[in-house]
Amino acid sequence: MKKISALLTLTKILERTKSKIELKKHRPRIIEINVIQSKSLPKFLLQDALRKFEVAFDIKMILSPRIVWTTSQDPVVEL
Repeated sequence: MKKISALLTLTKILERTKSKIELKKHRPRIIEINVIQSKSLPKFLLQDALRKFEVAFDIKMILSPRIVWTTSQDPVVEL
């Protein structure tokens, strides 16, 4: 149940902001996530969703500092 909830939460955030992600596996339980945004993405919402995802799937998510912007706006998600 936690896995489905965590996945749905992350999906809703990405859909609402029309964002896409690129995933890269580093080790068996470490995944890097690159966010490609078209709308502003609140940092705290993404961090909270990723924390829940980590707990549910027992993995470590690394939010990459390489964020690709599809519009000319200031970055909202920073590391």
